[in-house]
Amino acid sequence: MASHPSRQTAVLLTAVLLATTGCERWQWFDFNWNQPEQTAEPEPNPVSEGPPPTINSTTRSDVVTIGMLFDVERVLIPDHIAAQKREKFRTYMDESRQGLKLAAYLARNGFRIGVTDAAGLEALRDQFDHLNATRERIQHIAQSGLPITLDLGSLPSNKSIFIFAPDGTLEGTSFQNATKHLHIDFDVVCPDNCHTTLRVTPEIFKQTQQPHWQVRDGTVDYSKLYEGRVFRELATDIELKAGEALIIGPSDPQDAKSALGNVLLTDLSAGRKWETLICIVPQPYKQAPPKDDSMP
Repeated sequence: MASHPSRQTAVLLTAVLLATTGCERWQWFDFNWNQPEQTAEPEPNPVSEGPPPTINSTTRSDVVTIGMLFDVERVLIPDHIAAQKREKFRTYMDESRQGLKLAAYLARNGFRIGVTDAAGLEALRDQFDHLNATRERIQHIAQSGLPITLDLGSLPSNKSIFIFAPDGTLEGTSFQNATKHLHIDFDVVCPDNCHTTLRVTPEIFKQTQQPHWQVRDGTVDYSKLYEGRVFRELATDIELKAGEALIIGPSDPQDAKSALGNVLLTDLSAGRKWETLICIVPQPYKQAPPKDDSMP
């Protein structure tokens, strides 16, 4: 992930607290697009401006804890409409932020990932409304440095996935009874003009249907075995400035139906094929430090 250039001028603590969702693997948060949680969450305060404390002058009252509000929107567009408007959507995105070579490599594997500013995001939303696209929006405060997970639904039965390795070789894997995930890891540097680095990592998640026994430290342990795959070779780091949004979409599902990104970001529902666009706006905010009654 990105380095921390402000370590010499600021003391920054990222709170390590993530709502437990019952998910055993890595305790990552899973968004449920069909039934978004309606739990009340604290209202975030904007990160205050001004010079940060120096290392030599830091006291407990100077400690700044940064939380992260994720505003995540999933847009579903009928594939025949998306095919006509795909290039129009991309005019609002900067896909060169992570480098043109990486952008081309991601596109070959079915992903188009770019950055847009607030005006570009509003223009995209106007396009979505004009097309009567289905928009699903979730906001969540992640007070942690751990990734959040976007659950994109089930993989078609016995589906084969193909990816191109960086050296150009093609690899294929078949999965059955699996689900499609995107993991969003983040790193934020504040308080001056907060910059957020998001890391996008795709995964096909699959476990055995029945628990298997294993001997661990002399004890028999029954657990389901992981049979999926995290595609770390496609993990992508992109730095966003305050107010910018990350846009994730398929490259061209009609041209390469089995490319990983095209599989993750397309769906078949109600007898119709859909393409998915993901819009993520990270919003860092300052949290009040916990009150210490022992201090005067």
